[in-house]
Amino acid sequence: MPSDSKVNRFELREPIRSFLTSIKRLSGADACVLYLVSNSMDNDEKAEVFKERFNRQPDSKQFKVLKFIGVDDKIGDSDKCYWNFDYKKRPDKYVILENKEDTPIPGEGITGMTARLKKMFYFGSEIEIDDCKARLATDAKRSIHPKCKKLLSIPIVEKNTLIGVVRLDIYSEGNKFKSDFIQNDKVTPESPLFSCINGMCIVFRDISNRDAKSKSYSALYKGEKMLTGLKALSDNITVEDTMNYDIYQLLRHLYFVFQRDTYIGHEELMRRVVYFINDLCYVTQLPYFEIIKDNLEAFRDHENLLLYGIDHYRDHFMHQFHVFSLGYVIMNCIGINKILKRVNERLKQIEGYKDQELTEENILRIWVLMSFFHDVTYIIQEYNKGIGDFLNELLNIDFSILIDWSKMFSDEFKYTHDLIKITNMFTSTKGNTNKHNLLSRYFQAIEFKQDHGVISALLLMKQLLRYNIEEANERDTSAGMKNASTVEVYLAALAISMHTAYVFHELQEGSSTKLSFESFPLEFLLVYCDTAQEWGRKKKVDGGTIDGPILRAITLEETRICTELEYPTENAPSVSTLKRLIQEKTECFCSSDCSFSLEYHFIGGDEPLRFDFSIAPRRI
Repeated sequence: MPSDSKVNRFELREPIRSFLTSIKRLSGADACVLYLVSNSMDNDEKAEVFKERFNRQPDSKQFKVLKFIGVDDKIGDSDKCYWNFDYKKRPDKYVILENKEDTPIPGEGITGMTARLKKMFYFGSEIEIDDCKARLATDAKRSIHPKCKKLLSIPIVEKNTLIGVVRLDIYSEGNKFKSDFIQNDKVTPESPLFSCINGMCIVFRDISNRDAKSKSYSALYKGEKMLTGLKALSDNITVEDTMNYDIYQLLRHLYFVFQRDTYIGHEELMRRVVYFINDLCYVTQLPYFEIIKDNLEAFRDHENLLLYGIDHYRDHFMHQFHVFSLGYVIMNCIGINKILKRVNERLKQIEGYKDQELTEENILRIWVLMSFFHDVTYIIQEYNKGIGDFLNELLNIDFSILIDWSKMFSDEFKYTHDLIKITNMFTSTKGNTNKHNLLSRYFQAIEFKQDHGVISALLLMKQLLRYNIEEANERDTSAGMKNASTVEVYLAALAISMHTAYVFHELQEGSSTKLSFESFPLEFLLVYCDTAQEWGRKKKVDGGTIDGPILRAITLEETRICTELEYPTENAPSVSTLKRLIQEKTECFCSSDCSFSLEYHFIGGDEPLRFDFSIAPRRI
C-alpha cells in the first residue's frame, strides 16, 4: 500500500504532542490544550452544534468554529485518551464564536472569549476562577474544568486573523505558572516566548492543511453526496427510534468529518471507518462486535498487502462501508417497517421459524452483517493470480498455484451443513424457489470459481454462528433471543452468498425467472447497492484501467430510488461495457412496489445511460 506519510495528518500526532508537552513543562502547567479554527465545517452542522450548545438558532452563518486538535493532560482527566477516535472520551470538540468581536455569545467560555477578542487571559487565584465560572459559563464543563485552579488562555493570531487558541491549566493545589510565563501575577503578551508559541501553532496549521484536498475523502472516494442523502432523512428518524437514531447520528457525523477533510489518505480514512464500525456494533448491540472488527481489520490489512500494488485495484474495504451507507439511506427512505414485514412473511414459510417475529432492530443488525461481510473474502478469489504474479515478479518463474477446494465439503469442516442451512432460508411468499439448484450452484461456485460471495457467507457463519452464538445460546434461557440471533446470521449469509452473478443468474421465484424486491428485499438491496457503489473505484475494462466515477446524486423517494454516477473524464467505459455489466443484474432482479434505477452521466454532454430494475417480471 502506498504510504501517505508525507501528507498524513495524523503524522502530526507526535510533533504536536511534543510541542504541547514542551509548553506544559516550560510553563509549569498540568495541561496544555490546542484548538485551531476550522473553516470547512458544514453549515448545517454548525447550526446544529450552535443550537445544542446555546439553545438558540444562529441569526446567520457568520460565526467561526474552533476545532479541538490536541492535548497533553494527565491530571485533569487521567482516564481520557485524547488521541483515539472515541469522541465520547474527548473534551468538548468545538468552541463557537460570532465574527462580531464585541458580541459575546450567552454561555461563552474562556476559550471563546480569548478567540473572539484575540486577547490573552490569565486567572491566577481560585476566587477569580470561581467568579469566572459563575459569570461566563452556564455549563462549567464547557468553560473551566471543575478541578482547575489557575489558567492561561493564549490567542494564536496571524496578520490580525485568528488561527486558534492554546489553553494552559493548573489543577494541583499550590502549583503555579513559571516566571517566564507569569511575572508578579501578570502576563506580558509581547514576550518572545508567546511569539514563539504563536509561530509554532501557525506552522502546525499550515502543515495540517498541506495536500488536504488532494488526499481528502472527496478526492479519493468521490462520495460526498452521501451526506446529502443522509440530511434528507433528518425528518424521518427521531430520537424515539433509539437504535436507528444512534446509527444515523454516527453515520452523519462521520460524513461531516469526511467533508471537513479532517482525515486524509487511504490509511487514515479506513482507520476512521474501523472506529465507526466499532461504535456501530456497540449501538446495534451485536454481541460479537470484537470478532467482526478483528475480521474486517484483517481483511483490510490483507487486501492492502496483496492488492494495492495492482494498477486496477478496486478497494473492497471502503466499498463495503459505502454499500452499508447507501443501503442504510435507502432502507430508511422506503421504510424499514416495510422491509421487516416482508422478511417476517418469508419466515412464516420456513419450518422452525414460523413463529419467529423479527423487529426493525433485527433488520438493522442484518444489514450491518450483510454489507460489511459481503466481500470480506474477496482476496481469496484473487489469491492464486496474486501470489502467482508476485512470485513471477520476484523470481521470474511462472508458477501455477493450485488449491484443493473440495476439502471444504468434507464432514470434518461442516461447511456443507452450513450451505444447507443457508438454502433453507431461500423461500418466497410468491411460490416455490429452486433450492436444489442453489445448493449445487454453491458447490460449483466454491470449487471452480472460489466465489467470494459464497465463501464470505460461510466465514460469517463460522465466526458468528457455529463457534459463538450457539455456545451463548446454550446459556440463554430465552428461545426467542436464540432464534432471533440465529436467523440474523442465516438471512445475512443467504444474501451474501447469492450476490454474485454466477450464483443468482439461475435462481427462480415461483413462475418468474426473476427474484423480486417484495420477496427478497435485503438480497435485492445488497445487489443494487453493490452495483451502484462504483464511486471512487477503478475498473479494469478490455485490458485497460478506467478511473472511478463520482457520486453525482441520489434520488430518494418512497417509491423511486435512483443512483446517479458521473464519469468526469473521457476515461470512461463504453456503453456496451456498461450494459454488459449492469444488465446481468437487471435481468435477474425486479421490483413492483418501488422503482430502482442507475443512471450514468458522461463528459461532453452525451445522453445519460439509464438502467431500470424491471417492474414486470419475465414469466417462464
